[in-house]
Amino acid sequence: MYPKTLFMGHEKAIMYPKTPFMGYEKVIMYQKTLFMGHEKAIMYQKTPFMGYEKAIMYQKTLFMGHEKAIMYQKTPFMGHDRFFMDIETSAFRVRRGERRGRNARKRIVRISRQRRKHCNVPTGCGR
Repeated sequence: MYPKTLFMGHEKAIMYPKTPFMGYEKVIMYQKTLFMGHEKAIMYQKTPFMGYEKAIMYQKTLFMGHEKAIMYQKTPFMGHDRFFMDIETSAFRVRRGERRGRNARKRIVRISRQRRKHCNVPTGCGR
């Protein structure tokens, strides 16, 4: 599957299906552009394509301050209720009163707005 348009930052996606198209067991995605700071993402799933049970993502650049993020979700990918992260460094290191960068306050406001949605994804979970 070689999409012409970007699928969430991917330019090339290699998929190994076990069942028909909506029921992959293993999806390996390589991307040329950055997808939330990732260069390579390996995703394992038990349920169909939009409902991962476990996704392991390795990134070379910093993604909100972590080097490695392990993500578990129970409900489908675009509208999940829970999103757990086991991280080596603290996730939200910038406090509300601090200003470290140009848009530190904007980033804090955006994180707190996503927290009100019960979702830890900085780009939103599509609800």
